[in-house]
Amino acid sequence: MIEGLLLTLQELIPSVAIQCQTLASADEFKNKGFTKKGIAGSAGLHYGAGVVSIWFDLSHGAVCVLRLSRAHVALTHREADLLGRLPDALSAVLVSPGPRGLELSQRIAARLSLSTILVARYLRGGSAGTYWTPALILTALQQLTFRRYEGNRCTTGFVYTSKPHLYRKGLPIDEYNFIPFAKSIRMSTTKLGSPATFRYVDGRNSFYLIDNWQTLFGFLWHATQIPSAWWIAALSCMSCPSSVKGQVAFGRDLLGTMMTLK
Repeated sequence: MIEGLLLTLQELIPSVAIQCQTLASADEFKNKGFTKKGIAGSAGLHYGAGVVSIWFDLSHGAVCVLRLSRAHVALTHREADLLGRLPDALSAVLVSPGPRGLELSQRIAARLSLSTILVARYLRGGSAGTYWTPALILTALQQLTFRRYEGNRCTTGFVYTSKPHLYRKGLPIDEYNFIPFAKSIRMSTTKLGSPATFRYVDGRNSFYLIDNWQTLFGFLWHATQIPSAWWIAALSCMSCPSSVKGQVAFGRDLLGTMMTLK
């Protein structure tokens, strides 16, 4: 559990320094930061003086404490926000005391799911308790990393928003063009099965638009990349897009809202 968490944090924020120690209790943190209670224990976080302290209960009664910092350059707002999701993610996967085999199964499950849960909660944002859609997207992208097409690694990308219509209205029309599907599609891990779904929507110049209810509305591409009729027809395996004449053009800064596998 601890080793998996350390590896996850080092992958997400490579430049951060992490100090790890085990304490008999979390008494020194009771009046600091906040604590999130889970079924098998609690996890908490405190941020002060450039150091993020994270603690969580271990199955044998002790407490693990991690202190994260970075010399010379303070943690950015986005990095601090990501770390702020850790107590919620950790409290959901803490290992319950039990037989050795049961604890081992829980540790394996926690190791494999923690990073996905953490990133999915961060992408969902706010205090929402449902984060299945971003977790589904992340899982689909992870599965895609094992695939190759014409000798190259397969990639695709998504623009994820809980309010797609407001999102589109607030964007200018000179950077990205949008083609809606004639009929909305429900996202699943099998939707990326056809090469056309990731060959033409590659996560670099083109993206799918998806909301929090797993609904795919269409795809957008950079204004400098004009799709051909074949490009559009190839995507009909998911849903026939409406006429290009009726396309809605939009775009602006996609950073912070798009998930791209590179």
